[in-house]
This record gives sequence, structure tokens and C-alpha cells, in this order.
Amino acid sequence: PQQSFHPHDVLEQLEGAAKWQDRSRILEDFHQHLLCIPVTESRSYMSEVLLVLNRLLIDTNFKITLTTLYIIGDLVDRWASSMMTAAGAVVPGLVGKLGDNKIVVRHTAMKIFHKIF
Repeated sequence: PQQSFHPHDVLEQLEGAAKWQDRSRILEDFHQHLLCIPVTESRSYMSEVLLVLNRLLIDTNFKITLTTLYIIGDLVDRWASSMMTAAGAVVPGLVGKLGDNKIVVRHTAMKIFHKIF
């Protein structure tokens, strides 16, 4: 049976991980989990997931930031119609990434904006 899923637990695991490699692995697992569960099940905690991801956008590690952007992009694709109600949760973080010094981060954030709006 599918174990219950709580985005806040993932945030606690990420904050408790000392090395960026561990945080990266936890984030990749989170990404895979979000892609595997049915959209109908994931909608109930969409806002919480997006709030967690918005917090991760300010991570100082490039890989964590970029992976977070990829997750948001995938979720926008999966949650399309219902995304507008929760998009506000990640807009502040995405706006911040538009001024990032790495071009791949800026471009990825811009692509997500185009998907949302």
C-alpha cells in the first residue's frame, strides 16, 4: 500500500541534512514521488508542496535550486487547470530567480512563468 505523504516531512528531512548531496537525494526522491502519485491524490496538498518548493528556491546550492525549478515545472504540467489557485505560493521565489546570476536558472524560471501564465 502507498504510504501517506506529507510535504512538511520532506522539508524537515531537507533541513536536517547536513550535506548538499543528501539534500539533493531527498529532493530527487520527493520529485519522483510527486510524479508517481495520481494527480487527484496530489491536489489535496498542492499548496503545501508549493510552499515547500518556494522555500527551497532560496537554497544557496545551485543543484538544489535548479532541481526545485524542474519540480515546479513538472508540477505545473501535471496540475495545469488547478495550478492557478495555488500558483501564488511559488511566484515570489520564481520572481527572485529571474534575477539569478546563472542563466540556466533565469531561463528555467522564465519557462515556468510562461507555463503558469
